[in-house]
Amino acid sequence: RAGRTLALVHARAGDATFLLGRSSGEWQSWAAEQGIQPLLESNPEADAARRIVFAVPDPDLEDAAMETASRLDGGEGRAVVHASGIHGLAPLAPFSTLRAATGALHPLLPFAETPDPGGLAGGLATLLATAPDREAILECASAWGVEVLTLENEGDRAAYHLALSLAANHVTATVGWAEDLLSPSLGPRAREAVLGLARAALSEVEKSGAGVALTGPVARGDEDTLALHLAALDSSQRRRYAGTLENVIALAEASGRLESEQA
Repeated sequence: RAGRTLALVHARAGDATFLLGRSSGEWQSWAAEQGIQPLLESNPEADAARRIVFAVPDPDLEDAAMETASRLDGGEGRAVVHASGIHGLAPLAPFSTLRAATGALHPLLPFAETPDPGGLAGGLATLLATAPDREAILECASAWGVEVLTLENEGDRAAYHLALSLAANHVTATVGWAEDLLSPSLGPRAREAVLGLARAALSEVEKSGAGVALTGPVARGDEDTLALHLAALDSSQRRRYAGTLENVIALAEASGRLESEQA
């Protein structure tokens, strides 16, 4: 998803854009339809590219970078970035050896199934790069239309990525489960109802912070209602709900809504 979207962004910015996938498939015909050249074999124009962007599954990044760097004669004048949240600069070390500018440029948004190049504009992205390389990487960020938050050091990349996963993936999963549970009551309007609640809750978080915004039975200390929730679920779902409760209880306690003993 990220690769297709970023390829479209660069193609629509007027860059000669090549898309490389390590497996054959329908992405090749999709790229051709979008005016993006599928890179199926060595191409001198592609090998001379000023920018190389890796948008691959996290476990594949190091191998993909090493394989690509081995094909290049040199790196001076190039900007090489990856869009991974979990990785720092280490996977791009082969390009640093070639004297290319390298950076981790991570958009803070979930990529849609249908590529939307306009969806990046105005969004946030974090930049991790050494000071000498930042200017070259910022040129790439400018093509994406994102506002850049520069990270001064790598820090705890796993905690950084976990935070973003909680804000996007875990919220998506929770909303999806809520829709499933509400569908027997509200049918096709369940999604509308759930999203209305979620938007209102997030709006209150934006205004007041999560501790103040929290409502519901945990914040009220209503153990009887929680017991009814648990009784309404089968054993598998009960474990799922208990896991989500841990997070809500921790917030309620940290914000002073629950005494420690009651939490």
